[in-house]
This record gives sequence, structure tokens and C-alpha cells, in this order.
Amino acid sequence: MNETLCTAPTCHTPVHGTYLCGDCVKVLKTDLGVALWLWDELEVTQTRQARIGKDRVGGKSSDTPLPWHESASRARDMLHNTVFTWATAVDRVADRHIEPSRVKPTLEWLISEVTAVGRLENAGRIARAFEGVTQHCLKVIDHPVDMMFAGRCTLDKNDEDGCDADLFAPLKAATVDCWQCGDQWDMESRRAQMLAMAMDWVDTAAKLEKLFLMVGHKIPAGTIRYWASEGRLLPVSILAGDQPTYAVRAVLKLKYGETAVIELAQAC
Repeated sequence: MNETLCTAPTCHTPVHGTYLCGDCVKVLKTDLGVALWLWDELEVTQTRQARIGKDRVGGKSSDTPLPWHESASRARDMLHNTVFTWATAVDRVADRHIEPSRVKPTLEWLISEVTAVGRLENAGRIARAFEGVTQHCLKVIDHPVDMMFAGRCTLDKNDEDGCDADLFAPLKAATVDCWQCGDQWDMESRRAQMLAMAMDWVDTAAKLEKLFLMVGHKIPAGTIRYWASEGRLLPVSILAGDQPTYAVRAVLKLKYGETAVIELAQAC
């Protein structure tokens, strides 16, 4: 291997015979150690055995444990998938048989082999994946994070080789890292692309409010219903329970105007 640059995120240190510099190997080892600690901590948070975050506004005090914490559950799944996605990649070289149910022993093995991991061609992606997943999990433990669906990793359905992992990101996140392949995506352009793909979507006012929030637009269900009551927005169909459905494109035209909607649709 000729001299090249360290492949870890934001690091450009020259290296020889490896893909991670010594400092980045130490960072990866630390992140793996944090992941090992997080595995048990997330289980505690997931089952609400510990109080986390600030008191809620209204209702019962957050001192009263609830039976389940959804964000911690998703975070633990992300950690599990990250561990075994990249442990399997390392295993192809190390020829060690990985057992998907044994997260902690697998992490302990990765820690012991971290120098060898640094010599793998995809070491930079491994480093970025564990940096991202540990930072996310730590936020979940510190306080509940409202996560929004951020689409399939590879949004282009025609890309047969694309990653099909479902991504979740905090509402105001600037980027999102894929827990499966390690790719990082800009959320502003991603939200624009997701909205463009949803232009022909039809749903109830309540569900459209959530969809618009997911892609960075605030259009309350009450506003949608008001436009409908004024005759400015026509329902596409009526579901069971007399629930009218509306088209995404029609709602956006009322909010932003037809020219703006044409531009929004071109993001796909």
C-alpha cells in the first residue's frame, strides 16, 4: 500500500500501510468502548428503569417510570445493526464466525482487533459509523430525542445496489448517518428530495401535517381543514369515519403558490 491519507472523517493525516492514522485508531477504540457501555445503558433507558431528561410540561411527573421508551429502543436497534454490519465486514478478513445475538462479545473482539480494523480499506466508513451511532445513542440517554423518519438511505429506487436501511434523524438535524453503510447525507437536500417524491401523495389532514413536518415544512392539520371548509381545497376521497383526504401538491399550492410548487417538485 502506497502512502495515502487517513480515511476517517475530517482527518487528512498521511498514513502508510493502513487506512487510519494512529490517533483515529484510538478514537475508534474509544467509540467501540462507548458502544459497549451503551448497550446496557440503552436497555435500562428502553425499559424506563431510569429517569432521563427534563420534567414534562403538564401531566404526570417524569419521575414516574413508563413501561417503554421508543427512542431508546430504536437507538439500541441502530447500535445492534451497526455492530453486526461492520463486524461482518471485518469477519470476512479475520475469518471469525460472528453470532448476531452476542453484541458485547463482538464489540470486545472489535476492540481487541482495532489496529487490524484500521488496515481495512473501509476503515474510514467503520470509524464514521461508530462515531455517528454512539453520538446519537448518548443523546437518547441524556434526554429523549424526537426522531423523524428520514427515508431509505438510497432514495433512488432505481439504484439496485443502493443501501435499503431506514434512517431516522432529529427534527432539526443538519445531516444523518446511515447506521448500516456509514454514508452521510445532508438533511436539507434530503428533505427536499423526499418532498418532491411525495408530491402525488394523498392522505388525511393529520397525516399530511406529520409528512410536511418530516420534510421541513410547517402546515398544521387545522390550516388544511380550514382551507377545505372555505372551499379552497377539495378532498380527493373520503375514508371510513368520514375522514377526507387531500393531495400534497394541492396543499402546497395554497401555502406557497404554483410557481414555488413547481420548483419544489424539481428537487427529485
